[in-house]
Amino acid sequence: MTDELLFAVTTPIGLRVRVTRERWELIVTAKHPVMAGREADVKAALERASASSAGSALSPRKQRLTDSWSPRTQRMQSRKAYEYGRSEGALRP
Repeated sequence: MTDELLFAVTTPIGLRVRVTRERWELIVTAKHPVMAGREADVKAALERASASSAGSALSPRKQRLTDSWSPRTQRMQSRKAYEYGRSEGALRP
């Protein structure tokens, strides 16, 4: 298994997104073939995503819930994201 990093970006809301070559191959072969060759587009979209557009993906109730998470809960959620998709987990810096 290779952990060669394809790209890593920090979104405007402070989430760090890392994608390895191996994970990208899985994405473009098994999940979203239409994204093959569009790594730069994905990276650019993550870098320019506005905080308001990212926040709008959550309902107001869920947004309030996540805003009120304790630091311990935030660490636990980050760990779950890391364990789920090690190379693409969204981790806070």
